[in-house]
Amino acid sequence: MTHNVKFTIPKRELGSNSIDFDVLDEENNSKVGTLRVSKGSVRWQPVGKWKSKPHTLNWEQFNRLMEGHVDR
Repeated sequence: MTHNVKFTIPKRELGSNSIDFDVLDEENNSKVGTLRVSKGSVRWQPVGKWKSKPHTLNWEQFNRLMEGHVDR
């Protein structure tokens, strides 16, 4: 499945702010979710789950996850 990813980068240093990536399903152009990248963590908020807590990993957790699941 192919996805479109659109993002807006604010004109400021990434400090307490974050960068949001909206991920869209290319097939029907519907939003799948939002990936929020900040200085302290990576968060995934799927569409339809806005009232629930996002899936959050700090950078060390994210690194361990990727190291364990990425084929080289």
